[in-house]
Amino acid sequence: AIKRGTPVPADAIAEYLWPEQSPELTTHRLEVVVSTLRRIVDYRNNSRSWQFIHNDRGSYRLEISTACQVDVDEYHQLLSRVKYLKTEGKSEESLVLYQELDNLYRGDLFEDEPYAEWCWMERETLRETHLDILRQMAMILVQKGDLESAIQYYRKALRFDPLREELHRQLIHTLLKAGRKDEAQRQYLYCCDVLKRELGITPSVETEALNKILS
Repeated sequence: AIKRGTPVPADAIAEYLWPEQSPELTTHRLEVVVSTLRRIVDYRNNSRSWQFIHNDRGSYRLEISTACQVDVDEYHQLLSRVKYLKTEGKSEESLVLYQELDNLYRGDLFEDEPYAEWCWMERETLRETHLDILRQMAMILVQKGDLESAIQYYRKALRFDPLREELHRQLIHTLLKAGRKDEAQRQYLYCCDVLKRELGITPSVETEALNKILS
């Protein structure tokens, strides 16, 4: 699915599934896995060929069509649309698509395979993209005066990655703007604590400057 219809050699798939095992064992195992998978998700079309999982000269590929949707592809399509709207300065329309993107992102890509190298780059790229989407949503909501919703999106972004110091600062500024100074102070202390505990560093000059405002 990640290869988006590009054929993947059978031996490469077998190596991902059963690393360092002999091809004599893995070739048959892969055939069994594909056969099982086809019984679950695939079917033969009128020409009696498989609809989704194709075997082309020793490689497998997923046929992407209207009958086979991949959430990652849908995410990228929405992302292209929202980028276009941003260039047109249509923040209201962008916000609607941002919300659709947020609803579509239900967790990190293949999060049950945290150490799998084959999907690591794609996972990190999507994760960084979605963190930026949450930040952009919050910024638009601040401009609209919907500070409560903006605060919720900043908090959601920080649940994804609590080490993003810039997000802490933006959340603190938004809390202050909303008149919630006590919460802003707690957020500052939490930022300092998590940076020290996880990274062994102190906040940047920009973050420490907020302490003067909060005192």
